[in-house]
Amino acid sequence: MAEEESDQEAERLGEELVAIVESPLGPVGLRAAGDGRGGAGSGNCGGGVGISSRDYCRRFCQVVEDYAGRWQVPLPQLQVLQTALCCFTTASASFPDECEHVQYVLSSLAVSFFELLLFFGRDEFYEEPLKDILGSFQECQNHLRRYGNVNLELVTRIIRDGGPWEDPVLQAVLKAQPASQEIVNKYLSSENPLFFELRARYLIACERIPEAMALIKSCINHPEISKDLYFHQALFTCLFMSPVEDQLFREHLLKTDCKSGIDIICNAEKEGKTMLALQLCESFLIPQLQNGDMYCIWELIFIWSKLQLKSNPSKQVFVDQCYQLLRTATNVRVIFPFMKIIKDEVEEEGLQICVEICGCALQLDLHDDPKTKCLIYKTIAHFLPNDLEILRICALSIFFLERSLEAYRTVEELYKRPDEEYNEGTSSVQNRVRFELLPILKKGLFFDPEFWNFVMIKKNCVALLSDKSAVRFLNESTLENNAGA
Repeated sequence: MAEEESDQEAERLGEELVAIVESPLGPVGLRAAGDGRGGAGSGNCGGGVGISSRDYCRRFCQVVEDYAGRWQVPLPQLQVLQTALCCFTTASASFPDECEHVQYVLSSLAVSFFELLLFFGRDEFYEEPLKDILGSFQECQNHLRRYGNVNLELVTRIIRDGGPWEDPVLQAVLKAQPASQEIVNKYLSSENPLFFELRARYLIACERIPEAMALIKSCINHPEISKDLYFHQALFTCLFMSPVEDQLFREHLLKTDCKSGIDIICNAEKEGKTMLALQLCESFLIPQLQNGDMYCIWELIFIWSKLQLKSNPSKQVFVDQCYQLLRTATNVRVIFPFMKIIKDEVEEEGLQICVEICGCALQLDLHDDPKTKCLIYKTIAHFLPNDLEILRICALSIFFLERSLEAYRTVEELYKRPDEEYNEGTSSVQNRVRFELLPILKKGLFFDPEFWNFVMIKKNCVALLSDKSAVRFLNESTLENNAGA
């Protein structure tokens, strides 16, 4: 029944593909090639079939993808491709030899053929209906030889040799038999690297992990193919599926640059391998945190946050995991990307958590990193813009670190504002957090301004200014203000 349905589908497909050629304007507005704008040297590669090859190829791909997508098993899909290739061979007879659109379609058909042939062994190549399909493919290739399509020629050679699994060097690699790297590299160089990627994907999907790892390792040892990140991702996938290979997982991790690692993580996530992507992300991130290395840290933390929430949507678990990672960090600057993701993902409660993180960071020894310390004070001020007492303390602390006129101006502006009573109802954080934070902030002050008026504060600040011209400027401004008064 399924075979009869497949035959009917192939017949309908053939009719629809022929109709594209016979209908110059077609259902999607195909343009006639003879209108003077589709010559062989143009992007349209015009031909004599009544429409440009660009339009024909576009519509052809749409139709073939539609029909192939109706099946989830390889043999009917191969029959769709058989019909498609025969129709394309007939239609392309009128197209010029040099045409990028024709090359694209031929390569797509060849790669699709190859991918489906992975499901069949050599013995099946000599049985119907596969024998007939492969015979059609080779016959079409003879007619399409003038295009010199490398992928089409390669698949034809693979078919003649008995299929995608029959090369003796490949067999030796898959069976872990002795083979010199030189011979293996020569074989790997004889094919499109994409064909080895498709083989690896097939083996992984079939959970033939030892064979997949053998092939992938050979590709990684090849000087050119190793540049393709897929094979590194595939190795991590295999190692993830084989917990006994934990040592090899760590070894390959050390050989992989973080930027490449990020690409691998993102590709794994796109393929729906969330847990693999999360483990990879943590495997790259944790050593960076432990070593205090900021290289790629923002990207890794951001990606980690998305993967963590995707694997477990609980916000409390997310915050707990953030704290756990922060405890492994040796560079205080990592608090900034963590605060960014917490504030973005945990909403209102996230702000309070971020303020607490800043308070904890200020209790660390930051004498050798005044820039980071200033940035923490500025971050607290940003988080609590309506708390005048905290804004003043932060501004003074920044001034004590920077000793600049600009920092002083901020102090002056804040202390000239009318005093405000703290209003618990409008506070962005709980009382507990605020009162724990205040003594931590005051530790950074050179003097406690609580009972001083602004004249005393200004006098003490001016004495600390490192820029003598700024001191003169402030003294002159004070004299002018007194004279004006």
